[in-house]
Amino acid sequence: MSTTLVILAHPDDEIAVGPGTIAHLVSLGERVVLYYATLGEGGISGLLKAGGEWISPDKLAEVRSHELSRAANLLGVSKVIVRNFGDGKLDSQKELLQKDILEVLEQERPNKVVTFPPSGLTYHMDHMAVSQCTTEAIHQYSGKTQLFQRVIKDHCGVVNVVHDDLTARYRVSVEKYRGTIYDVMHTHKTQVRSMDHIFPALREGRGVEDLWRYEYFAAVPLE
Repeated sequence: MSTTLVILAHPDDEIAVGPGTIAHLVSLGERVVLYYATLGEGGISGLLKAGGEWISPDKLAEVRSHELSRAANLLGVSKVIVRNFGDGKLDSQKELLQKDILEVLEQERPNKVVTFPPSGLTYHMDHMAVSQCTTEAIHQYSGKTQLFQRVIKDHCGVVNVVHDDLTARYRVSVEKYRGTIYDVMHTHKTQVRSMDHIFPALREGRGVEDLWRYEYFAAVPLE
């Protein structure tokens, strides 16, 4: 069975990097493993949007863990790996992060790896650190794999993101998974405020018809 390893920074990042593609790969019988470098304890300054009360980072991490579990079940992934390198601190943890990603590569032996482009899509330092560390870890990996980075193209489903200067050589049709994508988005209730700025379909009165039809990826040369 082929394995795809999706390497991310925070719980909910699967929405940015390719939820429809994840669902599509699972439907094809692919083994999909999601890796998260942080617990997401720094998200929206610890404000639990669902209840409106301020909570501690530890409590927010616990809540986001439950959100992630539900999202993973909706997507049907085989395995979720969550680390605690510190939300907002990955830029200072690159050596440890790269080492850990390499260890996961050696353990999971993926045929494909999917992650952020160099910009992190939003210039988020954690996203950018994950992109860099993933690329460097793959260069040290003892096996062979393919590396794909998400490319956002101009369309109504995603706004306020960086359009990287990357050639999108691969396009995955995800229209049939729009319902799943929308449900996964709303599963991350603590992050709705943040995601609303990027995904207009989350705004009141809009639904799956406003989501994107395709997810695009660039292949990274590894030679």
